[in-house]
Order: sequence, then C-alpha cells, then structure tokens
Amino acid sequence: MVNCNATGPVLFLSASNNDCGSNGSIEVMITGGAGDLSLSLSPDPGAVFNNGVFADLPPDTYSITVIDENNCSNSTSVDLGITSYADVIAPIISASCTLPTCHDGSNASVPNWTVLSNVQDKANEVKDRTGNRSMPPDSQPPLDQEEIDAIACWVDLGAENN
Repeated sequence: MVNCNATGPVLFLSASNNDCGSNGSIEVMITGGAGDLSLSLSPDPGAVFNNGVFADLPPDTYSITVIDENNCSNSTSVDLGITSYADVIAPIISASCTLPTCHDGSNASVPNWTVLSNVQDKANEVKDRTGNRSMPPDSQPPLDQEEIDAIACWVDLGAENN
C-alpha cells in the first residue's frame, strides 16, 4: 500500500488578478507524486494549461486537483478576483460607516448600512462618495485607496451578497 502522505503530490499556487473583474491567472507548481500527473481545474472555464499556468480565467473561486499514478491526490482552492461583501466590504462599512449616530440605524435621516439591502440600494452612491472622499466625513479616519478600490470593484461587479 502506498503512503500518499509521504509520497503524494503537493500543489503550490500563485494567483494573479489583473483589475477588478478582469481575467487573471493561476501559476501551478507541483512537487512529489509518482509517474504521470493529472491536473484538473474546477470550475473549468475552458482554460488552457500552458507552461505551468492557467491563464485568462474569469473571476471565480477555483479548485485545482493533482492526481499521480498511485491515485494519490492533493487539492487546493484559490479566489481569483472576487470582492466578497462578507469578507471585504462589510468589515469596511462596519469600521467606517456604521458608527453611532451615523449609518448604524439610530439616525432616521441617513440610510442604515447595517442592513445589506440598504447598502445595495445605494451602492452607486456609496461608490461615488467613497471615491470622491466625501465619505466617511472629515470627522472620521479616511478610507485608504485599497478600501476605496474594493468598494468600487464590489459595486461594479453587481453589489452582490457574496
């Protein structure tokens, strides 16, 4: 019996995103494994694997699996170009926008950003006001350019609950 933990293939990935929502690539390096190796990408957008790289991949989360001739396998996933509301945008809004007497629901004169559908309804305005730096107000620490770009990307990709 083959000990796959000791001899099986190991994957190393390097992801490259171009710009928000544009196609990127995943560079794959494999060590270990016996004999011929089989490599698969899921979901498979019809990408060609050439010189160790899956190129021109649309934004998505990809799983890459390698299997050797002993049927030992290894898989790993990589997020390529998706700006997640839950992981990226919500923490920015929580830290910079849903402050007491602002967008926390306690002030009826401003939208409540603790409710995702309210943020989605005003997504373009959020993008514009963070982009022109009129929000957050001067009384609060400003967003850095990476945060502003993430908000713009999330809005440009449809302001989804992801």
